[in-house]
Amino acid sequence: MKFGKATLAAALACAFSLGHAAAPLAQDATTRAVLAHPLARIDQGVPANGQVHVYIHRNFPQLVEQNVARMDAAGARAFVDNLSDLEWRHLAQLYANAVSDNGGTGRLLPLLAARVDGVRLGRIASAFGFAPVYEAVLNASPSQTQVFLAHARMEAVAPAPGVKVAATMAAAPATTPPPDSWAEDTPNEIYIALRSAAVGSQSSSAAVLETGVYLARHVSNAFDKSSSVIAPFEIMAKTYEPFLSNVNLMNELTGALLVVSDSGTPLTQGQNEIAAGSVLELPAASSAAIGTGGGDYGLCSSYEVAYSGESTPVQPTPPKNQF
Repeated sequence: MKFGKATLAAALACAFSLGHAAAPLAQDATTRAVLAHPLARIDQGVPANGQVHVYIHRNFPQLVEQNVARMDAAGARAFVDNLSDLEWRHLAQLYANAVSDNGGTGRLLPLLAARVDGVRLGRIASAFGFAPVYEAVLNASPSQTQVFLAHARMEAVAPAPGVKVAATMAAAPATTPPPDSWAEDTPNEIYIALRSAAVGSQSSSAAVLETGVYLARHVSNAFDKSSSVIAPFEIMAKTYEPFLSNVNLMNELTGALLVVSDSGTPLTQGQNEIAAGSVLELPAASSAAIGTGGGDYGLCSSYEVAYSGESTPVQPTPPKNQF
C-alpha cells in the first residue's frame, strides 16, 4: 500500500490544518450569520453517554455552511470541483434532510452563489434543484444569471426531505437498522461534512479516514463486528472508495480502526490511524496535512503525534458515547 511520507514543506501542510481555507470573501450578511456561532466539534452539544448521531444530524447544516463560509473564491471553486456528482447528490439529500428535521433555513446555496461562477452553479443545480439555486443566484450573484441559465438543467428538481442516502447505496445489507431512523446515515453525514473541510476536501480517502477515526474514538464498540456502526460505515467507505469492495482490504481497514478504539496512548493510537490511512492509500499531501495539523476539527490529533514521532505519557481513555 502507498503511504505518504513527510516530504512536503511544513508551510504547505499547515495551510490545510484546522483553518479550513484561506481568508473568506468580504463578508456578506449570510457569511456573518453563519460564522457568528461556529461549531468547534462535529458532535458539539452531545452530553456524556449521549447519542452522537442526534447531534451530528443537528449540526450537519452548520458544519457544511461554516466550512464554505470560510472559503475564498478559489477555495470554493476547488471544493465544487473536488466533489463527484454522486457526492453532490448525497450532500444535497443529507442537507435537505437535516434542514427539514431541524426546522432551520438553509444558507448553503447563497454562500456558494456568492463564491463560484455560473458554470459551477449549474452543476450544483443538478443536485440541489434548478429553482432553489436560481433563486440563490438572483439574490447573491445576479451577474452570473445568464451563465447559470446556459449551464443549468431547468428540469432538475430539489431533493425531497426524508430519503436516507444509505438506503440508496448499492449492496446495502439487509441488517437491522440502528434504533434511530437517521443513525444509519451518520457515517455519510460525517464524511460529506468533512468533504467541505480543508483536509477532507483534498481527497475522499482522507474524509473516509477521518470518519472512521471519529467513530473509533468517540463511539462505544464502534468497530466490533456486532455493532450497529460497522455496517453503515462499510457501505459508506466502499461507496466513496470502491476498491474497498475487496473484502480483505475492508477487513484490514476496520481491523485497524478497531485497534484505534482500544489503543491506550496517543502514540499507539496514532500509529494505528496511520495504518488505517495506509490501507486507504492516503495521498502524501493529505497525510502531511493530517500529520502536521491533526486533521479537520482535530479529529486525528493522535495521527499528528505518531507522524511527528513525539512520545507522550499514557492518558486515560475518554468516555465514549452511543451511536
